[in-house]
Amino acid sequence: MSARRWLVVSAGILANICMGAGYAFSVFKAGLIEALHCTPQQLMMAYSLSFAFLPVGMLVGGVLSRRFTPRVAVVVGGILFGLGVTTAGLVHSVYLLWLSYGAMVSVGNGIAYAVIIAVAVRWFPDKKGLASGMVVAALGVGTVVIAIVGQKLASELGAQGALRCLGAAFLVISLIASRFIQDPPKDYVPAGWTPPTAQDKAESGDVAWGRMLAMPVFWMLFLAYVCGATPGLMVIGEAKDVAVDVTKLGALMAASMVGMLGAANSAGRLVWGAISDRMGRLNVLCAIMLLNMTVLALMGHLTRSQPGLILSFVVVGLCFGGILGTFPSLCADRFGSRNMEVNYALLFVAFGSSGMLAKYSPQLKAAVGYDGGFLVCAGIAGLGLLLALGMRLARK
Repeated sequence: MSARRWLVVSAGILANICMGAGYAFSVFKAGLIEALHCTPQQLMMAYSLSFAFLPVGMLVGGVLSRRFTPRVAVVVGGILFGLGVTTAGLVHSVYLLWLSYGAMVSVGNGIAYAVIIAVAVRWFPDKKGLASGMVVAALGVGTVVIAIVGQKLASELGAQGALRCLGAAFLVISLIASRFIQDPPKDYVPAGWTPPTAQDKAESGDVAWGRMLAMPVFWMLFLAYVCGATPGLMVIGEAKDVAVDVTKLGALMAASMVGMLGAANSAGRLVWGAISDRMGRLNVLCAIMLLNMTVLALMGHLTRSQPGLILSFVVVGLCFGGILGTFPSLCADRFGSRNMEVNYALLFVAFGSSGMLAKYSPQLKAAVGYDGGFLVCAGIAGLGLLLALGMRLARK
């Protein structure tokens, strides 16, 4: 049974590596603008729509998983995702790109993402943070891998030719991976693990989504998610400009700094998730918020030199990844794993809200400059720290 759960989570990792293509959109940007004869703003609407439709897909995944099986849900998600990427390589209108890459890809991604996280957590009740961290980190790894492969294919086949090839590959790989996605047997207990006591279960047992939305702790988690994710998204969105305008690096070196930030983001999902299994979820959340707030407050000074920029990007990336890596297990701890697909989909709306807030980073930069923007981000992280401390004290 121990080997079986590692097989299930490995299949989930493989599927999520494919799903990481949804965030490698910038690789195909120039080629798609030329092929579709559209403006950059029109093209990027497809990317913006993907953030809006991701929680929708997660909710659909929860319904499919409960009504049928997790395997069926991942099959549906994989088909939508693969066909969406393939269709993006066939369309001749930017509006159809919005439908394919903006809606189909994102809904398919959301369906598979929600189900894979929930199944992994149910197989690893003793290591929820590690399990959720591994499958969430796979998305980040997939973004890097697909960006490299996609760039190579696009240089030989054009952007749309690359999308057609990748879409077909994703469809096949997702369907193969789905064969191994299944829930553990009822009342499954890993060898050597002692389940929580009846009192612990009463405090954080399986909660249906309607009851969850009426609980104050859900909204505290929601706001903490927004405060944890928004600074990271803002820094990621402005990372290359910070490296060029503030640190005075060349374009190539600035791009490598952005890559380092992305690598730290992926690593943070796994590292913080695993640490949370030992230190406790809320303790780790407090540590992430405190570390993020401190470095963001100092970034105006740190980014004046390349070593300081590296330190800043690594810490912010690790903290941003930590938010994405620990919140699934936080959700499972507080509301149970039985209804996790739907419950986490609703909590994940906070991430979409962060994406909407992060869109205003150019306006923030124009109003207060980079240094002022860093301080605003530090303040947001500080609010997240207060929320995390409040939840930690409330549990005592």
